[in-house]
Amino acid sequence: MEQLRQVWLKSPDLQKEFPKGLGGSGISGDWNLYDWANRYQEDYQARLEQFDIVKKAKQPEAKQEPTAEPIQPPTPPTEPTEPPTSPIDDTTADALRFFGIDIAGLSPDEQAYLATIQQFMEGQIKAGQMINPDITIDQATMAGFLEQAQREIEPYYSQMTEQVREDLIRGFEYQQAAQLAQERQLEREYGRGVEQIGEQAAERGLAYSGIRKRQERELAEQTQEALESGRRQLLYQTTGMGTAAERAVGSRALSGIGMPAIGGTPRVLAGQRAWSYGQTQLPLYKISDDVMGALEREKETAEKTMASHLEREYREKRAREELGQLFK
Repeated sequence: MEQLRQVWLKSPDLQKEFPKGLGGSGISGDWNLYDWANRYQEDYQARLEQFDIVKKAKQPEAKQEPTAEPIQPPTPPTEPTEPPTSPIDDTTADALRFFGIDIAGLSPDEQAYLATIQQFMEGQIKAGQMINPDITIDQATMAGFLEQAQREIEPYYSQMTEQVREDLIRGFEYQQAAQLAQERQLEREYGRGVEQIGEQAAERGLAYSGIRKRQERELAEQTQEALESGRRQLLYQTTGMGTAAERAVGSRALSGIGMPAIGGTPRVLAGQRAWSYGQTQLPLYKISDDVMGALEREKETAEKTMASHLEREYREKRAREELGQLFK
C-alpha cells in the first residue's frame, strides 16, 4: 500500500485520474486506484523502478526481477456485534448450574429445548399447577426409612459384634486357664517345700523347734505373694481386653455374655500342704454401663446416611411423578 501511495504522489496523471488517492485523515480512498495497480502491473512496475521505489536487479539472467507486492484493498471496518443471548433466563441458568449444568456448554438446539420447557413450566405455574418444592413426608414414612436402613445394615454389624464377643470370651478363658495352671504348680512346689523342711528338721532333731516354724512361715509368705502377684497380673490382662472390646463395640453389645469367673485367691497356711480356697467367684471383667463403641457409632452413622439416601430417592421419585402429571 505504501508503494502505491508513493507512485500516486509522483505521478500527476494518476493524481488527475484518481484525485482521492488512497485517502487518509478520515477521507476514504479511491478503489479504482487499487484496480489500476492490479490491472496494469507492467506500468505499475515500471513506475516503481522509475521513481526508485523498487531497485531493478543487476543480473536479471540469474535473479528474478522484483515484482510489486500485490495490492489488497483495506478491509472495511466491521461493526461490533453483541454476543448471542441465550433464550434461558438467569433464574433457570442458576438452577441448572446448581445441578452442574453450564448453559454455556450447551448447543443452540439444547438451549432452545430447555427454553421451551421453561416456557411450558411458566405457563403451568400461571395456571396454578406447579411442582411442590418442599414435599411433605410424614413421621411414619421417615421412621420407615430408618427401619429399612437398620434392616439392611444390621447383618454386617451383628457379625462384627459377635466376632468381638467370641474373641473376648476365648481370651478370658485362656487367661483363666493359664492362671489356674500356674497356681496348681505353685501348690505342688509349696507341698514339696513343706515336706523338705520337715525332713531336714527331723534329721537334725529339730522337728518341733522354732527354726522349722520360721522356715515354714517364710515359705508360706513367699508362696502367698506369688499367688497374689499372679492374680493382679490376671486382672490387669483381662481389664485391658475388656476395655478394648467395649471401646470397639460398646457396653450394650457385651451385656449378657457369659463372663468367666475365678475363685478368690487361695490362702497359704504355714506348715500345711493344702491351701484354703475362697467360695466367692469373681468375674474376670465387669462390663460398664455407658461406653459407646467405635463400631456402634459407625453403625449409627451408616444407618442415618442410608436413611437420608432413601429419603432423597423418595423425594426425587415424588418430584418426577408430579412433573409427569404436569406433562399429561
